[in-house]
Amino acid sequence: MSSIEVKMEEGPSSRVVDDVEMDDDPNVKRRGRGFDPRGNGPASDGVKTGKFESLTEAEADDSSARAAKSVEGWVVVVTNVHEEATEEEVIDKFADYGDVKSCHLNLDRRTGYVKGYALLEFAEQDEAQAAIQACTDGLTLMDEELKADFAFVRPPHNAPAPRGNGSRRGNRDRSRSPGSSNQTDIAHSATIDTKMDEENVQAIPNLKLQQHLFLLAQHSEHLPASTAQASKQALLEGIEKDEMAPYYRLILADASLKGLVKEDQALLKRLEAKNKEELQKLDEKQKEVEENEGEMEINGVLRQRAAYYAQIGDKEKALEAHNLAVSKGAGLGSKLDLTLTKVRIGLFFGDTDVVTASIAEAKKLVEEGGDWERRNRLKVYEGLHLLSIRDFKAGGQLFLDALSTFTATELLEYNDFITLTVLANALTLKRTDLKKKIIDSPEVLQVVDEIPHLRAFVTSLYACEYGNFFRALADVEQTHILTSRALHQHARYYVREMRIIAYSQLLESYQSLSIDNMATAFGVSGEFIDNELSRFISSGRLPAVIDKVHGIVETRRPDHKNAQYSKIIKEGDVLLSEYPIPCLCLAQSPNRLTDHLVLYASRLAAKTVTHCIVEACIQGQQSIFLSCI
Repeated sequence: MSSIEVKMEEGPSSRVVDDVEMDDDPNVKRRGRGFDPRGNGPASDGVKTGKFESLTEAEADDSSARAAKSVEGWVVVVTNVHEEATEEEVIDKFADYGDVKSCHLNLDRRTGYVKGYALLEFAEQDEAQAAIQACTDGLTLMDEELKADFAFVRPPHNAPAPRGNGSRRGNRDRSRSPGSSNQTDIAHSATIDTKMDEENVQAIPNLKLQQHLFLLAQHSEHLPASTAQASKQALLEGIEKDEMAPYYRLILADASLKGLVKEDQALLKRLEAKNKEELQKLDEKQKEVEENEGEMEINGVLRQRAAYYAQIGDKEKALEAHNLAVSKGAGLGSKLDLTLTKVRIGLFFGDTDVVTASIAEAKKLVEEGGDWERRNRLKVYEGLHLLSIRDFKAGGQLFLDALSTFTATELLEYNDFITLTVLANALTLKRTDLKKKIIDSPEVLQVVDEIPHLRAFVTSLYACEYGNFFRALADVEQTHILTSRALHQHARYYVREMRIIAYSQLLESYQSLSIDNMATAFGVSGEFIDNELSRFISSGRLPAVIDKVHGIVETRRPDHKNAQYSKIIKEGDVLLSEYPIPCLCLAQSPNRLTDHLVLYASRLAAKTVTHCIVEACIQGQQSIFLSCI
């Protein structure tokens, strides 16, 4: 075989082949395909004459002209596929357009649901093109409008040449994605991933509107005029946007809310007309699918009706429609979503019974196999409910569990979630845990400076800067607690408990402390401290006494040994009262107490309590227990 002569221009990225001479010896085998100058096919004609086929502009714009066949067939990528769709349902939907040789649904390993796209293989290009055209014309599956295109396409004929110097790694900037030539190849994958990442639960009903109404009802006298006016405007705009005629009518009919929102009868009539029109469309659609479609499409209409009732603020009909949709629901994920919407409806209208019952239903569904994301959303829902009923410990723990995986933006803004997490756990966590789980938490540190007074509140408590803590506590009360629908009714309780924590934290370090020194540390008057401590000590919240003659507070913390004896006496008294030992026998022979206790321990399996008592008896403390019987 003769040598190959190649002439190249200057520059590493420009290579032009001027002449290629090849041997026509049929016995010579060469690697590659489509490059046979000895044959008579189109490939050989192109090599010999230097003329090759090219796409016209019209062909390049046509998807069928751009399509490229894979080794297995004509592959179509279908996007916007419902997460609960199955391969059988997808194949049945596209069977009318051709023979579907195979269908692949990629599942999310984290949730177990479909990622949102499907890959279909057709034997003929015309069949694949027909399926794509059907999606373009509005083909739907489980109420989701499908989109489709060929999975493999040729690059445009005028596409720029690949960048690089000819090496395998190329000359690409490490901080950037691959060059433009790769963008065509990953277009479908990027679209699918973007859809998955940005898919959020709709905020139905919109709890922000109820927050605006709450501020106007509870704090209208203290709000600046500009803030009150902005809340009124945002409330009316939200009502009009979501066509909330029932909710608007409910506000106007409430005497306690009279005057807070402008009464516009023309707006009310327009919204009622829109509600009537939309519900008629849903009725017609339901009738149509009942006649022509299956259970899946019927369930889709039921979900649409339930969502619309929730959107417009019709509480009773929304709950009724959601219950019906849950009973007819085909998938566990759909039932969970509907149940969580019922929780939001209860939170929107402040109905604790609905919230409690719906959370219980959601927990049962989760136990049947709920996915990871919905489990974490349920934690946030339940945590918010628990905070609203003053269970700060359980609610704060649920918020901590969901801190790094928070996705429930339909319920709370992220900053509001962080605020509630910090406030709840500042009240319930120990000082060491507060540092580890809250102050040093990356999620908290990311946004804490965007939230007024929050950093000063939690860090001053941990650092024992009690004067700064009292000031921050007052600011937090006014800014976050009184303005929160979940916490405002617990404001006095929260402030009182946080003060007790601060007093206890200071007194733990001293056996006695003057009232004046405490007043200086907290930045208040001695009279205020005296009244506060007297109230908390008398109610048993602080283990201390006040010497008013000398103005000193003395701690009364039991030492470790006395605390153990107190526990033994208390538990031993309960045990001996329930299973009495003859007093006469014990009085005549106190040393037999040990034998009796060991006997009762073996019979009752109460080894922990009795062993403590036995040890105390051996150490000569029999008289303590004889006096207790």
